[in-house]
Amino acid sequence: MYPEVVAADDLLRDAYADAVRAGVANRTLNRYRHRWERLRGQALTQPDRVARGFRELARDLQELGADTDDGSVGRIAGAY
Repeated sequence: MYPEVVAADDLLRDAYADAVRAGVANRTLNRYRHRWERLRGQALTQPDRVARGFRELARDLQELGADTDDGSVGRIAGAY
């Protein structure tokens, strides 16, 4: 696996765990997990795209976790 993909995957894993702890809705988390898995399947053929997608998902999850604290509703990242 490419190092940039592994690093971005680790970042996403941490952001996902933080979102769970922050109380982001399970339905939302399931959507992110599905996108994460779909992107992961492309890691060997499109590593730059996958790493970028993982970082975007991580950023969105971080925002969702922060939004949960103030009662806002988060969004799902754009199509990859």
